[in-house]
This record gives sequence, C-alpha cells and structure tokens, in this order.
Amino acid sequence: MMGTPPWVAGLGDPPIAHAMAEMRPAIDALGAASAAVMGIYGSGGGDAQKKADGSPVTEADLESHRTVSRALAATGHAILSEEGPPAALGAGETAWIVDPLDGTADFVSRTGEFTIMAGLVRSGRPVLGVIAQPAAQAIFVAQD
Repeated sequence: MMGTPPWVAGLGDPPIAHAMAEMRPAIDALGAASAAVMGIYGSGGGDAQKKADGSPVTEADLESHRTVSRALAATGHAILSEEGPPAALGAGETAWIVDPLDGTADFVSRTGEFTIMAGLVRSGRPVLGVIAQPAAQAIFVAQD
C-alpha cells in the first residue's frame, strides 16, 4: 500500500467548523487510495475485466477498495463497497458507502476523469462525503 501523497498530507484541516471525527480518516484513506490508483494509472496498467453484472473492473478498482477499506476499518463503522462483498445494514447503523473507482471506463481510456468516493450514513441519512479526484490532485468534502 502506498502512503498518503504530499498533496493530501499538506491539506491541513478542512475549512469546516466542527468537522466530524471521521473526516480526517476519510481524507487520508482516499488520499492513500489516490496514490495507489495513480501508481497503476502511471504504469499503464489497469486493463479492464468484466464483473458478473457486466460492468468493468480493474486492478485499480480492487487496490483502491483494499486501501480504503483497511483505512476506514479503524473508524469502527461498517463498510459497503462496490468491490466488496454484499452486506446489509441494521436499522440505526453507521456505515461507509464506498465507490473505490467511479469512472472505471475513463480510467481505462486515460481521460483523468475518475474519482474515489466515500460517504458516511447514520440511520440511513448521509452525514459526510469525501470525493478524491486523483488525476487532478483534488479532494472535496461536505458534511451535514
């Protein structure tokens, strides 16, 4: 696993008063996944395979899933990831909803137009969202 890239580590605290405790771990998780994804992107790797539903998946999708899942596990919340096993949430549960590589076709086509996303839901209500755009070295955050 690659570490957090300097462009993420140098961000400092998000400009949000009373940021949720989960925000920094999510930023760091998506930053580390961004580094892993860009390593694959830069090497020319990332040939797509087909999932059972016919949608594309690459090694970048899977590596991003592993990186984000490992990092967010430390928050103690359930993780539902597009590349992970199916899971159900109990009523009132807090969970991460993760798309480890949104825009796989763009990743394969090398357009730079792909993101990594994680949202935190509590009792079915979204309360935090973090989106990384690795090729642009950008991270966006929002919280309720």
